[in-house]
Amino acid sequence: VTPVQSRTQFSMWAILAAPLLIGVPVPTISDYDLQTYSNQDVIDLNQDPLVQQGEPIFSDCPRYKKKGQVDECAQMWMRNLTGGDKGFMMVNWASKPRLLQCDAPCLAKMGFVCGTNATDLWAPKQIRKPVYVQQITRTVAPNGGSFLFRLHQPTQDCSHL
Repeated sequence: VTPVQSRTQFSMWAILAAPLLIGVPVPTISDYDLQTYSNQDVIDLNQDPLVQQGEPIFSDCPRYKKKGQVDECAQMWMRNLTGGDKGFMMVNWASKPRLLQCDAPCLAKMGFVCGTNATDLWAPKQIRKPVYVQQITRTVAPNGGSFLFRLHQPTQDCSHL
């Protein structure tokens, strides 16, 4: 498992409200893995009191695959959190980078009809803050690359919509 795949696995556990486990001797983990397993914002998403498991809101992955076959596909996952927030994850299982987009209808499907304040939970801590967006578009790294966000209701007035 590569460091990127390890971070995706940790993100997926957070979206799925699964137990958080470390399967390596802690004194030997890399700085990157230590940053992954100690990211308090991701741990908070995982431990959200609503305890509702996430679900895919987009997938072009086959339902079943043949053994040894690489999925050339991507998914987007959403998890309801307390206070109306959402956990949102984009993951690329394909062997090449992929542009993924959650546009206005995608955000509306999650209850954000006027855009959202999105926080990239893997951004460096000093710049990790909510940013108002009307869509989320990212080029996602191949072979299990991902992005993980916490989405909040916007403070903007959207009564004109």
